[in-house]
Amino acid sequence: MLYKIKRDYIFCVDEMHHFLSPKISKLLPLNTDIRLGLTATLYNEFEEDILNRVKNYFGDIIYTFSLNDAIENNCLTRYYYYPIFVELTNEEMDEYIELTSKIAKQALIDEKSETLKVLLNQRRRIIFNAKNKIRVFSTMKSEIKKYKRTLIYCGDKIDDDGKFINKVNRIVYDMGITTHTYTSELSNKEREVVLDKFKKGEINVLTAIRCLDEGVNIPSLDCAFILSSNTDSKQFIQRRGRILRKAPNKEYAYIYDFIVIPSLDIETINNLDYETKRVQRKIILKELKRVYEFASLCENNVSVLLEVSKIIDLYK
Repeated sequence: MLYKIKRDYIFCVDEMHHFLSPKISKLLPLNTDIRLGLTATLYNEFEEDILNRVKNYFGDIIYTFSLNDAIENNCLTRYYYYPIFVELTNEEMDEYIELTSKIAKQALIDEKSETLKVLLNQRRRIIFNAKNKIRVFSTMKSEIKKYKRTLIYCGDKIDDDGKFINKVNRIVYDMGITTHTYTSELSNKEREVVLDKFKKGEINVLTAIRCLDEGVNIPSLDCAFILSSNTDSKQFIQRRGRILRKAPNKEYAYIYDFIVIPSLDIETINNLDYETKRVQRKIILKELKRVYEFASLCENNVSVLLEVSKIIDLYK
């Protein structure tokens, strides 16, 4: 269909970042004189090639409207941000270090190998599905019950105790809160029903893995718990945008973000060998990247950065 578009039409692409992979970008029509691309998440710092493809097809970026612009112009809701620091278990840390060693060796052999991709993904998932996230979440009853409409982003891990998302559902259910899972397993009709009940207040909490990252509009959403997140800025920018939509009587939005830290115990940290401490510092820097982004515009910026500085001081 795209090749039939004539030159005298405007070719407008929303969520443009989805069309910028090498494979899909080849399908974009070349016979259009006027092209307009729209996106909130163009590329991250590792994807300079994507920016080049954007410029080659759409031309230079002609207009930007930042999140700060949107908040200051009352297009989005102001928000409070609460990083929740969660420690890795000893077993998770040992596995992370072991995978890091394997990754370093494999990278010397072939930086583009499938083996390396698998190892990187395995290591990433340790952070994504850290066990203590569930334990800490279960202690936050007062915070969970405080809001009318809450979205909880969960990990996708399945272990001997069951699915990560099911554990979260059980915790919320045991608090007497109406909850429902929103995943790819639901049909389009079922999703519509669930969202409608959520908007009406018949469901107070939605749990999801990735389905609500983008494309779904729930302005009345007032709180989000991010129990699992990757390091891709596209994902956490989309998620923040989801919670900041304007709605009647919605003065602020509230974000609780679970940040993985290898250890918070000063004695344990001081006894680490050089290599282990180096690996742990890298984990912290990756996780804190998201914290700094979220904290930059939140209402409680000073207190968040003070908390972060204490974490950094532990690993000096």
